[in-house]
Amino acid sequence: MFKKFIPLLYFSLSILIPALYLMSCSPSEEVISVTVDTFVIKKTDTVFIQTDSTRIEQNQFDFNLTIQLASYDNLAYAESFALKAKETLNSDVEISEYQGKYTIITGKFDAVRKAEAYLGFVKSKGFNEAFIRSK
Repeated sequence: MFKKFIPLLYFSLSILIPALYLMSCSPSEEVISVTVDTFVIKKTDTVFIQTDSTRIEQNQFDFNLTIQLASYDNLAYAESFALKAKETLNSDVEISEYQGKYTIITGKFDAVRKAEAYLGFVKSKGFNEAFIRSK
């Protein structure tokens, strides 16, 4: 009796196995979504105006910048350093006091580019710790 069902069993398996395979290969409903955000932040402190083929630089902001050469707790050290800096840079040097510290500064600039150019000069003269600051 079992021998009669063997062809039916083979026939059923031959239909069932390919059907299961085809169902497993069907497209799924998974969706992959990728979002890329880009932020660009740009600070501009100078505006260029073109007039009669002459480039004029106008500042958007009025800066009051200076170069700080050093800072000391002791006034005598600050005065000695200021004298050396004045001779080396051949420029006016000021000593200002703020919260018990004596800072040695030089230059007055209204544009960042001018201050950066002078800072390069100051560093080339051996004042490697100098930096730009607002006065």
